[in-house]
Amino acid sequence: MEISTLLSKWREEPSIINNISTWHTIPSQNGQFVSLPRDLDADLAKALSSLGITQLYNHQLLCWESVKAGRHTVITSG
Repeated sequence: MEISTLLSKWREEPSIINNISTWHTIPSQNGQFVSLPRDLDADLAKALSSLGITQLYNHQLLCWESVKAGRHTVITSG
């Protein structure tokens, strides 16, 4: 199911829409890339490089830093 279809169904469903206080759409934007962290495990950096991954998205670096700082961190992916 496409996300737009799901959101339309939610807007029409009283048991869901009554629990949503705000709808906000964030426009798409180009990814922001950063270098691999210097303190990334060498084996992991090598494995990423073998897959052609030489940079991280900015949000991936922020997650890495959050985990290193010992903060509770939730990682999700579509």
